[in-house]
Amino acid sequence: MKYSILSASVLAAVMMSAGAMAADDEAVLHINGKVLGTTCQIEDGKSQATITMPDVSVDAFNTLNAGQELKEYSSSAVGNIKFKCDPNVTPRISFAVDGFNGNGSDITRNTAGENGVGFKVHMNNSTEAISPQKSITLVKQADGIYTLDFSAYYARTSGTVTSGEVDSSITMQVFSD
Repeated sequence: MKYSILSASVLAAVMMSAGAMAADDEAVLHINGKVLGTTCQIEDGKSQATITMPDVSVDAFNTLNAGQELKEYSSSAVGNIKFKCDPNVTPRISFAVDGFNGNGSDITRNTAGENGVGFKVHMNNSTEAISPQKSITLVKQADGIYTLDFSAYYARTSGTVTSGEVDSSITMQVFSD
């Protein structure tokens, strides 16, 4: 009995000292967010767009560094995505990261295989490519109707560019405060 009381006392002391030391090894990560109401609706038949790119030679990428787009080869999808919002709100567009070539990238992920090429996509004639890191605030329209135009350019990701298909899909979401 004496040994079990002594063992229990030693065990309790060890556990208490471990708990005291654990305070220096712990940190707290607080995460907060906001769920927004749905004030915008994609119009029927206007939820998808396809951009068909012209064929391009591997040699066209010789002068490009990783991250650069090939300005000479582009194509567009005009007026294919359309939605209506409450006229009293200013909508924003965000893009899901899984459609892009890694965290921090504005080049789309090539789902057809890795060949050193993806696309940079521009919206409404912007000179800046879209990316999942930032949402785009649209110019408020009095009638609440928004039409999105997209253009795409081939872009070099990294490594050696090889021949093959380039295929990407990007998911976007419309929201407002």
